[in-house]
Amino acid sequence: MAQSAAHFPVSPKISVLTIVQGRKPLLENLLQALRGQLMPPDEVVIAYMQPDPFELPDKLPFEVRICFAEDGHMPVADAWKRAAETATGDVLIYLDPDCIPAPSLVMAYALELQETDGCLIGDVLDLPGGAAEGADAAALERAGERPADRPAPPATGLSPEPDYDMFQGQTVALRRATLTRCAGPGALASGFGRQGADLARKLEAAGVQLYHCAGARAYRQLRSGGRTRLNRLGGTAALGRDGERTGDRPRRPAAGEAGAASVPKTRLYS
Repeated sequence: MAQSAAHFPVSPKISVLTIVQGRKPLLENLLQALRGQLMPPDEVVIAYMQPDPFELPDKLPFEVRICFAEDGHMPVADAWKRAAETATGDVLIYLDPDCIPAPSLVMAYALELQETDGCLIGDVLDLPGGAAEGADAAALERAGERPADRPAPPATGLSPEPDYDMFQGQTVALRRATLTRCAGPGALASGFGRQGADLARKLEAAGVQLYHCAGARAYRQLRSGGRTRLNRLGGTAALGRDGERTGDRPRRPAAGEAGAASVPKTRLYS
């Protein structure tokens, strides 16, 4: 059920949403990786599941907005809900706090959401414990491993995913209007709070197609050498490299840009 491009901004505002409870180094890694995006987001929304926010790095190329989840039976769900309510973007990109986005992630999502009002699923590779320490994006690419039960993304563009049980919330993106239309602004409270099951079913009922998105890769920092498993439910303004608004539509990454080798060779992560 595609939405006409005439009803979607040519230069949409892009919001990245994440939630935080302790583990400040993970948040710092995520923000440093967003600083190095080929197309930085317009804003990052941090929903804290703790009473006090962390001190953040200076001179980030995007606005940072914060909110706080209320204590309750489903604090994670409430955190995602409040993040969505706080965000002001036309495009909402959800990043698990354990994830480090590859340099092309924001650009890939923004480009494809110009053409579809579907829900886009990113590609998540697992990192061995400690792999992010002192690493650049090329090193993360070498270290990352895709679990055997997680499908690979397409080489370019989008590939449809007919099985809504494949929905996973580690990194997904959709238009704000799509989320509101299919599930209402409170969808995340039940969606992510129940491992994505409720939101996936609402997307399916509304005819919102799931797609795997090329270039939207993230690296998940594992704890204690663990391994993630696929969460199977059944069982913008275009921005340049310097973060300045260009006013143009997002462009498809040139050859090599979407790969890890396209980023500076300096160490991005602590």
